[in-house]
Amino acid sequence: MGCLIKNKLITLIFIKLKIIICLIAGYSDQIFDYLIQLDLYKIDFAEKYGEKASNRFEQFYFRNKVFIVKQILKQILANLSKISFLTFKKNQS
Repeated sequence: MGCLIKNKLITLIFIKLKIIICLIAGYSDQIFDYLIQLDLYKIDFAEKYGEKASNRFEQFYFRNKVFIVKQILKQILANLSKISFLTFKKNQS
């Protein structure tokens, strides 16, 4: 049982690292597609991270790579904290 949990955690960490590497490399489509697939609760990831966001990312990415990657990661973390709060609130009910 412990090995199964350990393997699952390693897999999750690897997936998250892969996503961050794709973002840094400028492959925005993969990152936005992943976020859209989350389809969690009341956050409309398709609208927020769809084609419009992907195009905007590509426009600004080549101007200032570090700043844009930092902004996207901040936004993702903000959304994930909202999801965590909603999950906690739902479980309390």
